[in-house]
Amino acid sequence: MRDPKRIDRIVEALREAWKRTPDQRLGQLVICLMDNPEDDPWHVEDSHWERLLVEWVEKHPLDSYTGYQWGDRVRVGNETWIPLLYHGRVTRWVLLDRGD
Repeated sequence: MRDPKRIDRIVEALREAWKRTPDQRLGQLVICLMDNPEDDPWHVEDSHWERLLVEWVEKHPLDSYTGYQWGDRVRVGNETWIPLLYHGRVTRWVLLDRGD
């Protein structure tokens, strides 16, 4: 049997994560949290969701407007990354070019 105490922990982590992007719908937040949006969330263990939510909260402080704009590109070494934004906040980074 799974630990019923996990429910309160996960719900609280979800509350804190969602506060950081309040204009997102729940489904949008879930997709942003997933390691690979192509994965089926049906098979993701609760402990993994909890870890993703906690990491999201740590990476996205409240009122964390970044100043990035649509179309910005960031070079890291040979790689080019673009931010996916939601109301001025970076929800995730996408690798555009490895520079190979």
